[in-house]
Amino acid sequence: MSPGEFMILDPTSSETPFGMPSGFIQGKQALIGIDADNFKVVDVPVMSADMNRMIDTVHARLDGNTLKGSGTTTFTGYQRATMSEIFKRVEKKKWKDVMRNMYMKGNNRYIVDTVTVAGLDDRTGPLVVSYTFSLPGYSTTLGGEQYVHRMLVNSFDDRYYRKERKLPVEEEYCWTADEVVFIELPTGTTTGFVPEHATHKGGSFSYAMRTTAVPGAKGAPTTVKLENGFRMEKLMMQPEDLAGWRTMLDQLDRDMNRTIVLK
Repeated sequence: MSPGEFMILDPTSSETPFGMPSGFIQGKQALIGIDADNFKVVDVPVMSADMNRMIDTVHARLDGNTLKGSGTTTFTGYQRATMSEIFKRVEKKKWKDVMRNMYMKGNNRYIVDTVTVAGLDDRTGPLVVSYTFSLPGYSTTLGGEQYVHRMLVNSFDDRYYRKERKLPVEEEYCWTADEVVFIELPTGTTTGFVPEHATHKGGSFSYAMRTTAVPGAKGAPTTVKLENGFRMEKLMMQPEDLAGWRTMLDQLDRDMNRTIVLK
C-alpha cells in the first residue's frame, strides 16, 4: 500500500479473503482512529466484479435426451466466501443438495451424483467444487430432429422486478458468472442449426452467449461448445435502472430460447 492508504479489515466476516472488506460494508464509510485525538472518515472501497467470479466448466455427452458428465466450479472473492460458509454449515452428505439447489441445471430432473470441495480452509485461494451429474430431458426429439438448450443454468428466473416497484434492488457484491460447456454428440450426429452469438449491454449489467460446433477429427464425434457470461457492476439498482434490467431479461429470454438443432 502507498503511504496514507488503508486496508479495511472486518473480523465479523471469517471467510472473506484477506485484503477485502466484508461484503456488507462496501461503499459505506469507516471511522479510523489515527491516535487518541485524531480520526479520519474514509470510504470503504467497492470490490470490482472481476474479483468475485464464478466459473463453471462442464464436460458432458448427450445420450439420447439425457446429458451426463462432470463439472468444476471455481469461486473467488465474495462468491468464494459465500459458498465456503454454506459448505461448512452443511454436512458433507448434503453437499450434493447444495449444488443442486443453488446451481440447478436444465430442469428439476437434474441429479448431482458426487461432489468434492477443494480449498475450503484456504481463504487466499479459490474454492473449487468438482461434481458429476445427469440431466434427463435436456433435449427434445421431434420429427427426426433433436433440440438442445444453449444454456444450462438460468439464475434469473426470480429476478424479474415489477414495473410498479419503487424501491431499489441491492446486490451483495459486484460479480461475474461464466459457464463453459463442452457437449459431445452421439457418433453420426451433426448440427443442423447453431444460434448466432448474442450480447447485451445495459448500463452496469451485461451478458454474452456464444455457441460453436467443433467437428471431430477423423470420424470422432462433434462437440458443441457453449460459452455464456454474465456481469453485474453495480451494488444498487435504483428504480430508474430497473427498466433496463427488465429489457435485458426479456432479451435474455429470447436468446435462451434459440435452441441448437441436431440431426
